[in-house]
Amino acid sequence: MYHSVHKIFLSMVASKIEPFSSFNDFIFCVLIPEIGLQLIMEDNGLVGDCGKMEGLNIMRESSDYGVAMFPDDDNEQYGELMAKGRN
Repeated sequence: MYHSVHKIFLSMVASKIEPFSSFNDFIFCVLIPEIGLQLIMEDNGLVGDCGKMEGLNIMRESSDYGVAMFPDDDNEQYGELMAKGRN
């Protein structure tokens, strides 16, 4: 997912991603979790604020499984950061 998101948003201006110090931080801490949440909501037919909360619960409950089954060796530090942020 990282490579696809990176291609799409590569042209973003650094001032638009403040306070993040790098584009990679922005991708891993904002874009990928948000895309994941939207996919979970779509898969489960969730809508609105209540749907978002349920989607976040699903994301949190499944984060250990996701990290174990789909490790990202190239970006291990971000995977750990994302897992911590979801708990």
